[in-house]
Amino acid sequence: MASIYSRIDKNNNKKYYGSIYHNGKRIRKFLSSSKELAEATLKKLEYELLFNIQDFYTKYQLPSYEKAILSFLKEVERTSVKFKQVSDIDTKLNYFKNYCFSIGISDLDAINRNHANTYIVKRSQTKLTSATLNMEFRFIKRFFNYCIMMGWINLNPFFGIKYIKDRRNLKRYFFSDDDLSVIMGNTDK
Repeated sequence: MASIYSRIDKNNNKKYYGSIYHNGKRIRKFLSSSKELAEATLKKLEYELLFNIQDFYTKYQLPSYEKAILSFLKEVERTSVKFKQVSDIDTKLNYFKNYCFSIGISDLDAINRNHANTYIVKRSQTKLTSATLNMEFRFIKRFFNYCIMMGWINLNPFFGIKYIKDRRNLKRYFFSDDDLSVIMGNTDK
């Protein structure tokens, strides 16, 4: 069963996507910016799947992890993000990629929530602050949202993951009445 759904991007442009199941696998794909063209593209996609036309399968191939990261970074650069920020995002994504490779996962669609949780636990054992780690996890989550938008994966392994709470025990200091009277008494001097 094929369906069309729409999303509004950051620039308030409406974009139409198609969702279709083929051989038990869900395929999501950007169709068009107009509804009429999206319906025509979805019909073409259904036709290609129905008659097993190879053109569809050559178009829909899962990119390697490295190519997916490069594609994401190009998209980030296009949004006028500074070079230093893009470099930081690249570094954080490669940390997770290297972690996945170390446990034997090289395909984007093989990563699941369990891998994300174990990565978070591993990274939280470092001396990095919780704010730095949470920023890293947001970058990775944003990368997987991009992969979903491109139709490469179906689920974001970092979706719904709880961020690390601040480990510092910050207690707020309140002035007592005696402290306030000393402060006010010294204002005239």
